Amino acid sequence: KWSWSCDEGAGKVDLSSEVKEVLEEIAELDEVGIPADYETFYQLLERGLAQKTIRNGDFLQGGVCLTELMKARGVCFKAVFIPGLSEGNFPFSIGESPLLGDDERGEINEILNKAQLAGYLAEKWRQSQEERLLFYLSCHQAREYLVLSSSWLDIFSNREKPPSYFLIYALNKLTGKDIEFDKCRELKADWIRWLELTDFTPKDEKLSLDQEEFENFKIEKEKDFSGFAHLLKQEGINRLVNLIKERWFEDQLGIYTGYLGAEENYQELGISIIGKEVSPSQLREFLSCPFRYFMARILGVEEVEKPERVWSFPRLGQGNLLHKALEKIFEKLDSQQKIKQRNKFKELLERFMKEEGREYLLKEFYMPELLGEIEIKELSDYLLQWYEELLPEKEYTEWEVEKPIPGQEVKFELDKERLVYFKGKIDRLDKSKDKACIIDYKVSKFKNDALSQIQLPIYLFSVHNLFGFPKENLEARFLNALPEKLGNPEVNKISGKNFDDHLEKLRALVSAMVEGIEKGIYTPVSPEKQCEYCSYSSACYARSVEYGKNLENTLIEKINKLVKAITFNF
Repeated sequence: KWSWSCDEGAGKVDLSSEVKEVLEEIAELDEVGIPADYETFYQLLERGLAQKTIRNGDFLQGGVCLTELMKARGVCFKAVFIPGLSEGNFPFSIGESPLLGDDERGEINEILNKAQLAGYLAEKWRQSQEERLLFYLSCHQAREYLVLSSSWLDIFSNREKPPSYFLIYALNKLTGKDIEFDKCRELKADWIRWLELTDFTPKDEKLSLDQEEFENFKIEKEKDFSGFAHLLKQEGINRLVNLIKERWFEDQLGIYTGYLGAEENYQELGISIIGKEVSPSQLREFLSCPFRYFMARILGVEEVEKPERVWSFPRLGQGNLLHKALEKIFEKLDSQQKIKQRNKFKELLERFMKEEGREYLLKEFYMPELLGEIEIKELSDYLLQWYEELLPEKEYTEWEVEKPIPGQEVKFELDKERLVYFKGKIDRLDKSKDKACIIDYKVSKFKNDALSQIQLPIYLFSVHNLFGFPKENLEARFLNALPEKLGNPEVNKISGKNFDDHLEKLRALVSAMVEGIEKGIYTPVSPEKQCEYCSYSSACYARSVEYGKNLENTLIEKINKLVKAITFNF
């Protein structure tokens, strides 16, 4: 039988509850009638025990103890690891209560003490002292090895995070020098190790965590092919070798270099945009870099932004805040009579910033409260200073904010057989009886290139189709705000009087996108400044010399030339 009992003659065996659980699970095999076998029993027992934690003392002596510092204080270990020594983690970021600060708590405690009354209010500043003592005690609990670690990147906000002053203090003591936190990475010593995300192989084969790391180490160290020829039997390695051959040795673009049309089954994937909805941002993404479009829109690989320093405010955040503020204001100021009241504009702006703006900044951009207050004041001052420049012109009697362009309603024909549907959202649409003006807010200077301008002709065409305004009575504008410089908002516009010319250029750009996707061209563009800010640069090789040679006389090069040649008449 599978059930097991102790030999009474040898005395009673004291089994731990974990071992008993494993034996009881094995004994269940008797119920299904499987013949007992000693070798199989041993294997099942070994496998079951491997999944159990068998305690040997309160701190798992002889094993690994993972616990809180407070619970382990006073107990010595052969090795102690203290991770997470970055600012805000350990010591934990502490803020005083806005209702009862430390000064008030101290006074209350003093009164309670003098009156010999029970009770005590914890003072926040004492918590940092307690954590400092905990760190000191934890370091002294290590008999032979002490490992202190800090992550340079905060995984929640994707921003660089400075090391904790606990770690800086330890480095000061260990090196005998005063270390500045931004100079930590320059330290050189046998006992300091930096682990980069780009370290694909360990520095020593003994540091390999698994078979793959061990093999990578061997490949890197081998001087000839014979050292890793056995690996070519693996399909994954074979594909990698083919990718490298195509990338560096072939003179034509192929499936591994972004030309998916070279794959026989590409058309069966149904990636074509013919008869589907297209937004200005999709069009801009593909024409600026098909490889980036493929990663984001087709594979759905989420962008990981580069780490941002806490003391800088992103332009995107500034633009979002301006959009939200003007949207709320113009929802309330819905007539010419109301927008003339500057005090009303100011009141609505202050209410928005107080109720929503501050919360939005602190939640979305993980910034110090002081920086958020500065940004709110700067943007508020800017909008109030140029208040009149932001208002709809007198000839327009009504307006809509965040006006959506419904899918499948705006048909754009490329030729007799092919068409797409435009979609998007207009920041503000000013209207009168027979005229309309499209307003798009930007928090940057005007750029005189087709990809930066492409949304206005799309909106112009969409408004004409949705509302039937005469072409010559339509206008579309970029309102370029520059809050940082407090400069006058720039207005750049295109007119419906050149409607047919705009459509001809737009049709050429959309056709280029359609052709590229139909043929499966997702190669990167020629290396330009935008590559510095691309989230997918680690998977791209557009800057290599070999790629530049392969790019000549291909469809992607024709797209590049088309985009550079087209500008809309502003």
